[in-house]
Amino acid sequence: GDSTELRFSLRSLSNLPRRRVFIAGDCPRWVQAVTHVPVAQAASKYENSLANILAACRHPDLTDDFILMNDDFYVMSPKASIPAFHQGDLQAYIDRCPHRDRYLDLIVQTKHLLDEEGITDAKFYGIHIPTVLNKHKVLELSERFAGKPIMLRTLYHNVYGSGGIEWRDVKKYSAYDSILEPDFLSSSDLYAQLPMFRNHMQKRFPEPCYYEKQ
Repeated sequence: GDSTELRFSLRSLSNLPRRRVFIAGDCPRWVQAVTHVPVAQAASKYENSLANILAACRHPDLTDDFILMNDDFYVMSPKASIPAFHQGDLQAYIDRCPHRDRYLDLIVQTKHLLDEEGITDAKFYGIHIPTVLNKHKVLELSERFAGKPIMLRTLYHNVYGSGGIEWRDVKKYSAYDSILEPDFLSSSDLYAQLPMFRNHMQKRFPEPCYYEKQ
């Protein structure tokens, strides 16, 4: 892509209190003033994503608690803090999940791991909104479940009892999806190419930010 998503994601950080920005994986040349943690993107998108998070967690300069964001997450209004957001009961989500693919397989496998842990009232935290994690807990989980396919956010927040707020997902997939999200927004690759999306984000975040080379 042309990294339009990352550009608007970085601009939207003006709505979040933060200290430093870490980008794990690939980092475009126009980005400045961030800590880049290079990670080879050699596997599936889920495995790459987990590898990126673990690499960032091993970086000595990352604070113990940090906000995890994807490059297609946008913070649309000022937030003092971010609670844990979930989409309700995990089994209910599996039953109604529109995707019948690797994504659903990972969710089901994560549910089995939680069942084995005795967590029977698990929630589904796979939601396209930033979330706060603790790097030591992330690394502890990755060791405990090493070699097993996991959905990190759902495993993490259930194992550590984060609780949180039930919310509908804010990811947009097609031109029929309304873009008017007051709090958080996320875009699929297809949605990010739509002029309606680009125009909306350009209006909301017109100025280049601190993280963009001028």
